[in-house]
Amino acid sequence: MKKNILIGLMLSGALFVGCGGDKPKEEQKVVEPTAVTTATPTVTETKPEATTPVATTSEPKAFDATSAFASKCSSCHGTKGEGKSIFPKLAGQTKDAIAKKLRGYKDGTFGNDKKAMMIPNVNSLTDDEIEKIAEVVSKF
Repeated sequence: MKKNILIGLMLSGALFVGCGGDKPKEEQKVVEPTAVTTATPTVTETKPEATTPVATTSEPKAFDATSAFASKCSSCHGTKGEGKSIFPKLAGQTKDAIAKKLRGYKDGTFGNDKKAMMIPNVNSLTDDEIEKIAEVVSKF
């Protein structure tokens, strides 16, 4: 959802970049005709300026499991997986246990009546991302 909003804002911003309209008449420069000379112009050789190539990458940003935990998990499970209120403690669990539960939430085979809260948080994660988050959590 946040990604869609960000993309929408970027696209709408791009629409306004070229929308400056015409300049008022007082800002427009008037080119006055000049006298024609009959002198032969001197030709000088110029070398093109050296330019530094601009690196453009279309590679997506690498997944940061620590940031993902902070944004997706910590508000309910605590910054160190200590658990909050009705939300269970994650600290002390193994990487395999956490990964198995996250995959179970994603495919609907794990969780009780409150699993609806977890589904939006895991649906967008790949198996590799689940493993990375499980690794972070297992160190709490």
